[in-house]
Amino acid sequence: MNLVKRKKLLAAGLMLAAWPLSAQADETTMLGTMVVTADRLQSSLKEASANITVLSSERIQSSTASNVGDLLTEEGFQVINQGSQKMLYIRGMGQSSGGNEMQSRVLILVNGRRIGANNVALMDYSKDAIDHIEIIRGPSAVQYGSSALGGVVNIITKRGEEGAQGAAEVGFGSFGLNKQDVSLRGASGGFDAAWSISQKGRDAYEVSGGDTWAHTDFGSSVASNLDMGYTFLPNHRVGINLNLYNQDDVESPSSGFSGSGPRGASYNLYDLRNTNLAVEYAGADAEKLFTWSARYAFGRDQNNYDPSHSMWGGASTETELDNQSLTAQTTYNGEALTVNVGADWLKYSLETDDRDDGESKDSAGFFSGRYRLFDEKLILSAGGRFDHYKVENSGGDASDDNFAPAVGLVVAPRNWLKFRANYAEGFRMPAPNEYLGDATWYVGNSDLQPEKSETYEIGADVAFGILSASLTYFHTDWDDKIIAMSVPELMGKYRYLNLSDSTIAGLEWAMSLELRPESVAGLVIRPRFSLTWLTERDNGDRAQVAVVGDDTLPNTPEYSVSYGLRAEYEPWALAVGLTAVTFSDILTSDWRTTSPTSGRYIEDGGGTVVNMSLEKRLCAWENRGQLNLRLEANNLFDDDNETYLDYPGPGRNFYAGLRYEF
Repeated sequence: MNLVKRKKLLAAGLMLAAWPLSAQADETTMLGTMVVTADRLQSSLKEASANITVLSSERIQSSTASNVGDLLTEEGFQVINQGSQKMLYIRGMGQSSGGNEMQSRVLILVNGRRIGANNVALMDYSKDAIDHIEIIRGPSAVQYGSSALGGVVNIITKRGEEGAQGAAEVGFGSFGLNKQDVSLRGASGGFDAAWSISQKGRDAYEVSGGDTWAHTDFGSSVASNLDMGYTFLPNHRVGINLNLYNQDDVESPSSGFSGSGPRGASYNLYDLRNTNLAVEYAGADAEKLFTWSARYAFGRDQNNYDPSHSMWGGASTETELDNQSLTAQTTYNGEALTVNVGADWLKYSLETDDRDDGESKDSAGFFSGRYRLFDEKLILSAGGRFDHYKVENSGGDASDDNFAPAVGLVVAPRNWLKFRANYAEGFRMPAPNEYLGDATWYVGNSDLQPEKSETYEIGADVAFGILSASLTYFHTDWDDKIIAMSVPELMGKYRYLNLSDSTIAGLEWAMSLELRPESVAGLVIRPRFSLTWLTERDNGDRAQVAVVGDDTLPNTPEYSVSYGLRAEYEPWALAVGLTAVTFSDILTSDWRTTSPTSGRYIEDGGGTVVNMSLEKRLCAWENRGQLNLRLEANNLFDDDNETYLDYPGPGRNFYAGLRYEF
């Protein structure tokens, strides 16, 4: 770690330590926060044996992030920026290049369902539409099946509440940014509805140092969410949920090649669209001893790619990934015992102009249970899932089975303290083009095995008075990782191959405080700090090590640190937020044709990005809402902001917006 980074981390530590801890508070019940992602049913965070992060609506509102990718970056998660695409990593597992949900190692859900997308840059959103976000760190195959190797992110949207609520925001910023958000929700007579839409556009941005990184602009990005339901009997609701993400005229520089970046001669053009609709029913008996639910969902993830402006040229292509899913589950909620059983059916249909089409199907049954002992001071959990999947295209078909178990232990001697241990497995089934090849670049590999991971973890959580903290150690064995490698004897074509085992292990630490100094009435200060430190990043495949020149896993940072604070002073109706994130370098391939290290793996990336926000209530009207001014400064110190080689993010930039809410 260089001297500049050390100074920044030291400054952050002093910032957190400088506030007096004289404020007193009673024992909290934060560990009683209800989550749904851990077991696909509503349960207390206190009972979860995995490491789960919950981003509340207040945390999301205070962020300067404009999409899910930026928000997760602020929280210290590794998000690989590749222009029009941002790919999420959790615990060193992710996808550094484009692809689709079938090829992802981190699963992105909306309201608990797959949407066919893994590009978190596509998910611009109205902050008023999001109730909260739940993140499982580590494999979650028992709950969600394939692709949940590194973890799961579940974006949970708001539902209508009794009466009427709403908000609207209009803002402008650096590089020609314009943004508009509208949200409305309410409920009456058993009906509930929530609707939101957001739109933004931006010119090409300047990077650190002042150069304009040409062709990083986009014409329009729209995100919309609609949730409607009817409660026709007590504890019985039918509903629909529609999500739409759309980006038009998104330019992405052909980074790494002569003429890219500031020179701006070579770029690709994209139109990206994702739609998903779910129809669902949830019911329960009068005492909620038994609950049950069923959902059918379908959607399309569409990518229109125009390479005609790149150095390679070529005709435009369109890729469509259609998805359908059907799930049903029922739960027994006893005082000591909870048992959940269910079944999933999933179908992907992949159509691409220049490739052979493919289809993937997965049928699965799952169960999970928890047993509470000694007045809920000891909680045992276990689960399992059996998947049968089949892939096919015109070249043939292949099928396989997988069983993934999980077991957990929670010891909670106090309401504010818990110790946990967890074992879980994850897997990813090969996508059709990986298994069977296609008509252009890839040769099929009928011997391809699904990726698998085994993770052991132990940890502790504390939520007492002004302090909330979490510490976790994890160890993951990752077998049969799927990568594409050039095969010389096949005239330069590629074949997907399984690597031998890799090992990832490390520590995750998070801490936050809520300070209310007695000497300043109405002041609340909330500092926070989180660290992910990978103590092992070992690539166990000798053949790939020979290519990479190092036995460290590529594109995997040794550490990431997220820290900051939020201060609210009610007498002035003022809130100020400060967030920062620091990443270490990563071992990555140098694709730059003019670089002296071109074609080799090098250490690159890292840096610290600091964002600041200020929100001031300008006026308020009784029963008519309030008007707020919001100011933001992103990348305040104009640091490099480059998580992936030759794909730098924006340099210092600003935003100002007016927000009305009622």
